Amino acid sequence: TEFRGVTTFDTQGYFVPPSGTTEQRGRGRILIAGGNETPPSNVISYVNASTSGNAVDFGDLVTARRRARGLSSSTRGVFTGGFTTTPTATYFDIIDFVTISTTGNAVDFDGNTSGAASCINCASSTRGIMAGGLVPSSPNITAGINFLTIASTGQNVSSFGNLTVARRNAAGFASPTRGIFAAGFTPVPASTVLNTIDYINIASTGNAVDFGDLIEPLEKLRNGLSNNTRGIFGGGGAPGGNSNIINYVTISTLGDALDFGDLLRGKTDMAAASSPVRGLF
Repeated sequence: TEFRGVTTFDTQGYFVPPSGTTEQRGRGRILIAGGNETPPSNVISYVNASTSGNAVDFGDLVTARRRARGLSSSTRGVFTGGFTTTPTATYFDIIDFVTISTTGNAVDFDGNTSGAASCINCASSTRGIMAGGLVPSSPNITAGINFLTIASTGQNVSSFGNLTVARRNAAGFASPTRGIFAAGFTPVPASTVLNTIDYINIASTGNAVDFGDLIEPLEKLRNGLSNNTRGIFGGGGAPGGNSNIINYVTISTLGDALDFGDLLRGKTDMAAASSPVRGLF
């Protein structure tokens, strides 16, 4: 049975069907895919953000890899890019997807590619954004931003615009309207670890605009989480060592990041995701 629109029940029996639409059943579920094992992992796990407890097996990626990036609507999860050193160093620009409310193996996103490996992802409820990352051409770090329609597998990935600085090893998040990208490493014009924060309007196309700066320059900051109003980055590789600082910004404004608090320890290469109220690293 599929429930659509506003659905409520009033009964004196012991069974009360859940309210809301069928598409909302997977909300609050966080998926974690791949990872840096030898060889790289293809495992997709999940947790429920509103509870605590160990992750549960969801299924497998199409291709085992580490440093894949995720984005999602409320119903579909998408994984892009990735890297493996087995049997040789290989960067992937592939895309695969799952239906969040079910379990099972990922499916290829109709042969489409993200345009870059190790890109920075964020999404609205309908559109997924992939920015920066590694490309086969030289210089191999790009400023390009691409987008896709999450619900459609028949539409090619399209060009959106460019970041203010070409970068990799960066992080992103989004509100329903605005996408944010921060930190990373750039080789041009000189090898530099960045504290730059960029933003875009997801529903349009065009180049990113400067938003502000992080508390400190960070590399290997591959995590970002947000709700509709506030975005958060945790940890990263700082010039003095791994950072434990959690940065936050108010997405609808412009300005520099502020201190939210600290992680339990300094870390890099983390993944992150959130419900509207709880964030997980």
